[in-house]
Amino acid sequence: KDWRELETGKTLQLDVAKRSYQQFDLAKVEAAVEIILSSKCVEHKVWESKEVKMGQNDRVLLPLLHKVLEPKDIWRVYQAQISSENQVSKSSFYKILRLLTAEENYGLSSSESPLHTQLYEPMRNLLRMVVGHVRAEALEGYLQYLDTMVLFLREVYPSHLVQDDECATHSINHALGLAEEKKIMELSCVSCNFPFYVLGLLTKEFGDRPDLLSFIESVRTKIRRFMGQQIRSKHSRRSTSSKQSTNSSDMSLQEDENRSKHLSSHAARYAAKYCELNQSQFQFYQTARNNLTNMTGKTQVAESYTAEEIKDDFGSGWGKRPTRGVQYQSESIADFVDDIREIFEHDILNKIVRTSAPEIYDKLRYKHPDRFDHPPHAIIRRELIQLFNNEKVPIS
Repeated sequence: KDWRELETGKTLQLDVAKRSYQQFDLAKVEAAVEIILSSKCVEHKVWESKEVKMGQNDRVLLPLLHKVLEPKDIWRVYQAQISSENQVSKSSFYKILRLLTAEENYGLSSSESPLHTQLYEPMRNLLRMVVGHVRAEALEGYLQYLDTMVLFLREVYPSHLVQDDECATHSINHALGLAEEKKIMELSCVSCNFPFYVLGLLTKEFGDRPDLLSFIESVRTKIRRFMGQQIRSKHSRRSTSSKQSTNSSDMSLQEDENRSKHLSSHAARYAAKYCELNQSQFQFYQTARNNLTNMTGKTQVAESYTAEEIKDDFGSGWGKRPTRGVQYQSESIADFVDDIREIFEHDILNKIVRTSAPEIYDKLRYKHPDRFDHPPHAIIRRELIQLFNNEKVPIS
């Protein structure tokens, strides 16, 4: 048939599937992944995750890992631990490192987002408190509760919001004080009550610890503010168009299959398996959009809970933006000012003139491991600016 078409002067149209293969040693790639995922090279901040796109129809969920060493230092760690004949090339190693870790500028923009300041940070501190102080027999149940709290507030709560509703946490008009009639509303949604139910349990658990009770109250306040921010965000959103990226929409199924042959694809899949086997190091990273099964069932334990201690917090206008200073609880900085100044002075004397708020936050956390009221990044940054502007430290 082809010959006859050629005899008539036709040009053959060949359908050639796009193929891409890379030659690499599986064991070498897996060894590189394990070095990168070690605690001396990266840190996983609980509940953060990232999706690595293998193609239009294939994604791998990984914990979002923050480098604790410079890339060149991670490469040196790899060289020191793996013999030269069992190493991947330097370019391949850096490719895997970029694939598995957060982007260099990730922390600067995200650390002051409401998701971090009003949900991740207080919930991580709450997790530390639970792990350090809750009875052993009750620990696993509380860990599941905390995971469900984050999942609900981050992924499910925005879908509960409507312009007008009889539930105080659902009605945008009530939360922003837009309703003509200012009436008292109940928190009638069981799922919306669930976070406060869990905090109520912890309040009973630590009834004889005023310091812990004060911290739990601050978490309750921040969760309410996070819910208010979600309401304001939905109210101001003009378009509900999907935010999903379409960069890979032109990839065919054949390309998805071929990408499984790539070094980066094998590295991502092996990293996912490794993280699943080391859940203690990469805790809760699977709390993601694809893990929403039976959310209603998970929150039903709060069905009989009456939130008496918070009902006055959800009156008309409860979701309005807090006044300046109240939002970040400025008074929380007082106990840490001397520590921040000491770190600042040390870094200045050592020519480190770009001390960042996230770095100081981590140092405060390590210096005061038993405290849960560390100031947020925004407040630390404001204190740093004041130190620079006042020239309290002579730069020699």
